[in-house]
Amino acid sequence: MKTLVKIAAIAVIATTSATASAWWGGPFNNNGNGFGNGNSAADGNFDMSFSMSSNVSGNGNGNGNGNGYGNGHNGYNGYNGYAPYYGAPALTEEQQKEMADQHAAAMKAQQEAQAAYFARMDAPRQEMMKQQQEQMAAMQARRDEMMAKMEEMRAESMARHTASFQQAAVTTEAK
Repeated sequence: MKTLVKIAAIAVIATTSATASAWWGGPFNNNGNGFGNGNSAADGNFDMSFSMSSNVSGNGNGNGNGNGYGNGHNGYNGYNGYAPYYGAPALTEEQQKEMADQHAAAMKAQQEAQAAYFARMDAPRQEMMKQQQEQMAAMQARRDEMMAKMEEMRAESMARHTASFQQAAVTTEAK
């Protein structure tokens, strides 16, 4: 529901701004004679219905008149709104050396901080690995004990069954 309302609002704004900017800048784009005479009018309408009880509508009107006097460059001194770009000033050798020294110092400080962090993190990691190895050794010991008991029980069971089969065989032969 919120998404539909957002879509509808975007559509209203897009429709209104598209129709309102149909004569942006007037017929001469304010270049040429510098007088920049212009007249514009715009209307917009939008309506939407959706089966989930959504209803959105919007209206817009605009009208404008303007007269201006300039030098034929949109009033921006020949640069059309942008300042001239001459590039960044060149650094002197002293400034370049200072920048390189600052960079090297920052890199060294970062490497030292990283080494200290890993040193702090290594002790808990080593302790955790030690505990894990102890737990794994205890689990293996329990498993070995369980396997030995299972083998012992299997041997006892086989001995009982063998004895009972032998006794059954003797009884059958005697009959």
